[in-house]
Amino acid sequence: MSNAQSKGKITCLIIDDNVNSRNLVRLMLENDFPHLDLSHEATSCAEAVKLNNQLKPELVFLDVDLGDGSGFEFLELTQHKDFKLVFISAFDSFAVKAFKVNAVDYILKPFEKNDLINAVHKSLNHPYYTDMKNSIRMLVESINGETNRLALPLQHGFEFFNVNDLIYCTSEGNYTTFYFKNHKSVTVSKTLKTYEEILERKGFVRIHASSLINLRELKTYHRGNGGYVVMTDGTKLEVSKSRKEDFLVRLNFSQYEKL
Repeated sequence: MSNAQSKGKITCLIIDDNVNSRNLVRLMLENDFPHLDLSHEATSCAEAVKLNNQLKPELVFLDVDLGDGSGFEFLELTQHKDFKLVFISAFDSFAVKAFKVNAVDYILKPFEKNDLINAVHKSLNHPYYTDMKNSIRMLVESINGETNRLALPLQHGFEFFNVNDLIYCTSEGNYTTFYFKNHKSVTVSKTLKTYEEILERKGFVRIHASSLINLRELKTYHRGNGGYVVMTDGTKLEVSKSRKEDFLVRLNFSQYEKL
């Protein structure tokens, strides 16, 4: 008798907003893994967080795109993080490589039964994640890192943008809007702080609690109590008094580097 069987069934949580996908996972696994409890499902990020904290599952099957958020948001919001993780989603090959680099099992939809079975075997034998937040950070850095691309979660999945085309970002509550050179704007349900660290390494600076700008797209700075900047697209953005000193330091470095 295996350790899993001697301790009873392994609690699983299937998180997917598509009922057919949830049913497929359960049907493909129930005969080959009788020691898995596959009866628990969540159809949204909010429901997944609640159930995950209540059930404390040992194995989670997670879709990236959920109706009210993303799989990444679930991972950040949930308190219980001591579980094995299998991503099951439609995602481009670049992101798949990023997941695999960070030793997170990933199955690309549409998937075969053997893909799922192999992922479960791998997950059950993989050391559990002691720091899921660190794994998430590594994943985001792998996606955004050296490629100079920014992955933004949209309703249909993720879209990748060239950071050099981004002029500035503004936030309102838990939403951030990105403004690009082609006059395109994209709003995501993530805070500005989520992207601040990534973008600051790429020549961006926070000038206000609600504004992050690309120094390469800065046209003029007008001094004042805090002052304001004018970007290359003509947009005026306030510089807060609390951010002014850091902004001027970064501005001087930026000017120096151009000499």
